[in-house]
Amino acid sequence: MRFKLFEGINAEGCEKLRSSYKLYNNQIEICCSADDYQKFFSGILNILSEPVFFFTEIPCSDDKELSLRSCEDSPYHYELYYLDNCTREVAKAIVKRYGSILFNDGLIRFGFGSHSTDDEVFSKRFQEISIYSKDGINDYKSLLDSCGFTETSDLKTLSDLISDENPAECCTVESDGETVFDMIENLKEAGLYFADTVEE
Repeated sequence: MRFKLFEGINAEGCEKLRSSYKLYNNQIEICCSADDYQKFFSGILNILSEPVFFFTEIPCSDDKELSLRSCEDSPYHYELYYLDNCTREVAKAIVKRYGSILFNDGLIRFGFGSHSTDDEVFSKRFQEISIYSKDGINDYKSLLDSCGFTETSDLKTLSDLISDENPAECCTVESDGETVFDMIENLKEAGLYFADTVEE
């Protein structure tokens, strides 16, 4: 099946990629086609033990970025937000309501975790996902297998294809008149809070 990019990512050579994963001791690294995000995260939220937390990282505003970067080679920065102590149903409602943004925006990062087990699933840039689990990594492996992901010892991701000669263009997206910035403001009413400023 053809590997699909997020609406907010444009890059050449992605036909070489597949939804696949590499298993470590307590961690899994994943390359995920945009088509597989919905079923993958639906499955994740059935595995994570309650209470669940949601987090997202969004790029800093231009003004804030200028104040943080000391030189041209300095890393860019993200604002980190958390929504703690959620039920699975609340987490599923976030995916249902904002999945079209989370699974298409080329700039944001997000994830879910469990307060009780410390399991964490983190969707990073360029459609790369990391899973950490101290005791339940096989549950996530079974989910990936059931979703059609291929296990490999030589994981290839979009990052491997990006270079000065083959750059990626990433941008924010709009869904039903909303962007990730609207999502942040809306979820603040449910308890989402700013936690930290982090480097890219």
